[in-house]
Amino acid sequence: MSSENSDACIQVNFSDEDILKAMSEIPGHLDISLGDFKEIYTKAYEQAIKRFTREIRLSEIMTRQVVSLYQDDTLEHGAMILARKNVSGAPVIDADSRVVGVVSEKDFFNAAGVGGIRTVMELIAECLSGTRCIVSGLRKGLVREIMRKPPFTASPETSAHELADIFVTRNINRAPIINENGILIGIVTRTDLVRSTLRRP
Repeated sequence: MSSENSDACIQVNFSDEDILKAMSEIPGHLDISLGDFKEIYTKAYEQAIKRFTREIRLSEIMTRQVVSLYQDDTLEHGAMILARKNVSGAPVIDADSRVVGVVSEKDFFNAAGVGGIRTVMELIAECLSGTRCIVSGLRKGLVREIMRKPPFTASPETSAHELADIFVTRNINRAPIINENGILIGIVTRTDLVRSTLRRP
């Protein structure tokens, strides 16, 4: 996407005075009420956003420098990578860079016996109490053992609108983007989708 097309589109909240002044500057008689104008504007804006998200392709918004893990990485190494890169999940690839799974912090929590944990402090409390947390036993485990498979993946030609629907129905936060050979070429997250709606054609 060009820099011209990537400028943020900021929604402006017009006051009644702004609208009335604008209408008074249009030559001739406008047979439309203030309320009708505001309703038309609101609906037109919503339709423009929907149209744009249908038209924009994932190739335009995906992150190309992807943090990924190998399926034979140890869980200790995988956790270190995610922590250092400050990401909550990543695609899992094989030796040929084909996506074979997806792993997230939720998968680590489940493997540690603390599924349902919502905060870091809850995790610390569980581990210190020794009631459920078994993190030390995961040190030599492999990423392949906890990753979710088969992974959901998307094509770079998939629309942002379509992916947004999939995120909601599948309750997922990220989608690895692959080429026709199944090779990882990018990733799109919920944050990327939100940012895409702020761009104008």
